[in-house]
Amino acid sequence: MTVIQGYCGGIAFRSTSQLESLYYFEVCSDRHYYFSIYQNHKLISTPIKSTSSAIKLGLNQSNTVAVVANGSQIDLYVNNQKINSATDTRYTQGNFFLIADNYGDQTEVSFNNMRLWTL
Repeated sequence: MTVIQGYCGGIAFRSTSQLESLYYFEVCSDRHYYFSIYQNHKLISTPIKSTSSAIKLGLNQSNTVAVVANGSQIDLYVNNQKINSATDTRYTQGNFFLIADNYGDQTEVSFNNMRLWTL
């Protein structure tokens, strides 16, 4: 994932088809990252808000972003480094989406070599 313009991009997973309810792992160009939970199109919780030196700083930097969701255990990775974990039983299956998050500014995020495995 490369943030070309703007702030953040990420992965929505275990999502309903209309992105109503989901988990969201977001990685930002300033090294912040968030793990959030949405229900009925509303943010209900952000149990993880942090920074990581594993995230390459600035625009036009390629970061490999990954999530391993196995049952209620959710592990978050950037550039092949596990940066955090969460446990939640709310959602057990669903769709996978790639997302650019604008926070009010124009945002362009490029994704390539996306892979999805089932455990």
